[in-house]
Amino acid sequence: MPTEVCPPQGAWVSSCSPADGRLDEVVDLAQPDGLERFDEAWLRLATRMGLFAEDGAFLLAVTLDPDNEYSVWTPVRLAERWNVSGRKPGTISGPIGSGGLLTASVDGEVIISGTTWQDGTASALGVPHPYRAGPIRRYVQMLLDEGELPSSTEDGVRSWLGRG
Repeated sequence: MPTEVCPPQGAWVSSCSPADGRLDEVVDLAQPDGLERFDEAWLRLATRMGLFAEDGAFLLAVTLDPDNEYSVWTPVRLAERWNVSGRKPGTISGPIGSGGLLTASVDGEVIISGTTWQDGTASALGVPHPYRAGPIRRYVQMLLDEGELPSSTEDGVRSWLGRG
């Protein structure tokens, strides 16, 4: 895994604005094919923003240890048949506001999240060069300053912040 990628817990994509380069794809989940449309919107945004490496790889934030609140970046590739929404209500982020899908390019140049909103929509939100986005930088710096990141990631996070 690359060492210079925003820590998953610091990827505040929804706090960024268009001035930070944020791009949004919004889908109405009330439509009969709302989850399929979300998958299409995520893929469109991921392709447009350059999420995928040449071999199709990207990073997915997953929690591997139920006793550890920290997600880690896990390298993945889309299979021939795939979906990021799970095709089940709530799969994108569970209860409203509880988090959601979080992906990053292997080189750390793009972060794309997926979340649901209280109005019944879901969004794929992307930020290029997240190390330059003010809300993300400030939050990651605060996590670092307060010792909220796993110590094994601190050097990589400092290096990532230095890219900005």
